[in-house]
Amino acid sequence: MPAAALAQPPEAPADDTDALLQILEADAVAAPAGTAPDQSATSPAAEPTPGPAGTTAGEGTPSRSEHADAVANPDSPEVLDTIPVVSKPEPALTPPPEPAHRQIEEIIVTAQKREERLQDVPVSVTAISGDDLRDKNAKGLGDVAVPNMELSSDGLLSQFFVRGIGSNFEQPIERSIVLFIDDIAYTDRVTALSSFLDIDRVEFLRGPQGTLFGKNTVAGAISMYTRKPVLDDWQGRLSAAWGNLGDRAIDGAVNIPVLEDRMALRLAGTFEEREGYVDNSYRGEMDGDKYNYALSARALVNLEDAGELLMGARYGVSRQDNGPPSQASKDPGTGLPGLSPFAVFDPAYETKIDHHSSKDLDEYLDGSGWSANAQYRLDLPAGYSLTSLFAYTESSFTTLADEGTPAPLTSIFTDATTSGYQGELRISSPPDLFDGRFNFLGGLYGSWDNEDIIADVDLVPVGGLLQSVVHIVLPGFTLPGLDQFPGNAANAGAQSVYVDRDRDVTTLAGFAQGTLKLTDSFDLILGARYSWVQTHLNLLDLQYTALGLEGVPSLFNLLGLQNFEVRGRERNDVSPTGKLSLRYHFSDDEMVFATVAQGFKAGGYSPGNPGPDFSGYEPETSLLYELGAKLSLFDSRMRVNATAFRTEFKNFQVLVQENFVDVVTNAAQAETAGAELETLTILPLGLTLGVNGSWMPVARFVSYPDGPCAESTLSTQTSGCDRSGGRLPYAPEWSASVGLSGFWPLPGQLFALNAGVDGSWSDSLFFQADGDPVDSREALWRVNARAGFGTVDNQWSLQLFVNNLTNAVWQEYGNDTTAGGHFAYVPPPRTWNLRLSWNF
Repeated sequence: MPAAALAQPPEAPADDTDALLQILEADAVAAPAGTAPDQSATSPAAEPTPGPAGTTAGEGTPSRSEHADAVANPDSPEVLDTIPVVSKPEPALTPPPEPAHRQIEEIIVTAQKREERLQDVPVSVTAISGDDLRDKNAKGLGDVAVPNMELSSDGLLSQFFVRGIGSNFEQPIERSIVLFIDDIAYTDRVTALSSFLDIDRVEFLRGPQGTLFGKNTVAGAISMYTRKPVLDDWQGRLSAAWGNLGDRAIDGAVNIPVLEDRMALRLAGTFEEREGYVDNSYRGEMDGDKYNYALSARALVNLEDAGELLMGARYGVSRQDNGPPSQASKDPGTGLPGLSPFAVFDPAYETKIDHHSSKDLDEYLDGSGWSANAQYRLDLPAGYSLTSLFAYTESSFTTLADEGTPAPLTSIFTDATTSGYQGELRISSPPDLFDGRFNFLGGLYGSWDNEDIIADVDLVPVGGLLQSVVHIVLPGFTLPGLDQFPGNAANAGAQSVYVDRDRDVTTLAGFAQGTLKLTDSFDLILGARYSWVQTHLNLLDLQYTALGLEGVPSLFNLLGLQNFEVRGRERNDVSPTGKLSLRYHFSDDEMVFATVAQGFKAGGYSPGNPGPDFSGYEPETSLLYELGAKLSLFDSRMRVNATAFRTEFKNFQVLVQENFVDVVTNAAQAETAGAELETLTILPLGLTLGVNGSWMPVARFVSYPDGPCAESTLSTQTSGCDRSGGRLPYAPEWSASVGLSGFWPLPGQLFALNAGVDGSWSDSLFFQADGDPVDSREALWRVNARAGFGTVDNQWSLQLFVNNLTNAVWQEYGNDTTAGGHFAYVPPPRTWNLRLSWNF
């Protein structure tokens, strides 16, 4: 029943215009704040959300469009299933004694490979709807604040850390948090190119997920789900945005019914272009520019009794023609910030963290990736369901990087390509076996992937040296072609390090999980997985040369560093992992749980660390102990989810720099422990408040006697320092986020205003395992704001977004350089963006 029925005025004759106007005025007066008359007959509805989209606070608040859908279409089943809605009293001719109030609706997630209420899942999980991401102008994971997660994504530069465990920009280490898109695992950095394209929802899972999600989820998983095509319904959306820094963006999607009741197609695309924001005074250009676009297509085929087939493909491109937004953070010449002999190359050179750089090399980043997948689901007799999934992924990444100074010290060229197949066959039981006492799912998983990484580090490149001399004598004059193509004679280094690693990884696994109701309120959940991972090293080639000439001894050889070439090595890692959860429901709105879970991350081969007899580094395992509570309070006007955890890691894999190359080593042990809190509250006056926080007093290397050293006189993080007891990277002790949003229909109930502000705070943290204070970030507040105007039904809207409202400056990442200094990535300054959106 429409909200306007709270107070029904007397009916008027159809030909009595004055009486009709009086009725409309009475409707407007009778409707409570935050509701609207039924407009389904006069206004097109906003694009519906197919399936159990689910919403959450994410950064603390539900989205504006979810408010709008609840107001404009209160009877829509999609709205009732996924977003906060206005309660509807029984029909009455007069208003009820108490006004209706908004409630937080149930959220449906698939964190355990089957649809469940968020409040029923015994996992620490945060879910964010695609509408929420769009309404906050989130363009990547770096725009999302999640308790106890450090997320960063800007084009090709992506990194994910959960509870102090994860992987940064650098390769060749495997990620500890796997990103899944429509149940397909992506482990390469190019995934970020299209990760937020046409998103339906994102689920952030904290803690090991080895039972259902498999290898490399030792710390957690991020599952994204894109919108499915809808049969027999034309719908879509289109938005265009413009802002400072030359920011231009277009985003859209369209759902096309192809065959009635049988087939539908959904097409989506996004494009964004932005100028650089780091002033490179040496080259006279702005570094950190961005050019991204991505396309996707999904087809849904209803095979009736033969099941359902869902096929999809994605493609993305990302470029930074002027290189990343990086700068020197510590001088390689003196080791003292602010004092440098390199001012002779550029008088403006300095190492203060700001939006200024002075790099001599013409840097760039260029990446692309595509994938194709098919998912088939068949409903079997007696309520069983069979699902099969197959996918192919491919990506490439090329970069040329500088060490951060105007002197011709280093040229770092990287070329990485990945490709792979993966498939899964899964069977699910009905939820009510044995009179509703038991349900289960199980399956088989297999994958094969290849990765080939080439890195060429040229120290004091000849061409760069000539260019620098000319630049000093004739400022502004450039010798053509000397810094464009790494590896040629002009760019050959006086001393060079060349690495080529080509490896194949094959994975086979079987898994199962069951839920047994011990009583009507008490459940036991057991899961297990057995994984076999074979890593075949096709080639591991490490060469130290002089002047780019093979066979010419280098200074490194004279210092004792040896060239080597290894082919045909192979290692096999096997691991059983398990999970046990106890769940108790005090009521439908109050649940507590306890979980013990294991994770597994395979071993491998590192370019600079072949290991004894070239055996490589060992597998990493994790063991989680977790207690949690999930509560819905005050008649579903408040949600509180809390978790306490402890995780132990053995053979913890750490990425460091040694002998001028990236090296993966095993720290003996590491551990993390802490607590997380998420709250969402519906307030009066159309407001919604979200407050989230985390506390992690324990995040340390338990035993790491041969760890990296923070200070080195020659360019690299040399090993041999005892890091036992040292703080883990990306592990702030405290973090918090708060979000406040509002939605206010205007008189007449056709248009509405909305606004919101989101702030996140993080304690100080280190970026690297050596605990070097140069590669660290101080405690930091980040604030974003937004305001907009549009139709109540969200058919169209105009939004203004301001990111980094306080214009804060900080480093998002830092590391040593091969030239002995340090560099840092710096996020954008304050930016604004004006976006016009249309849903049809």
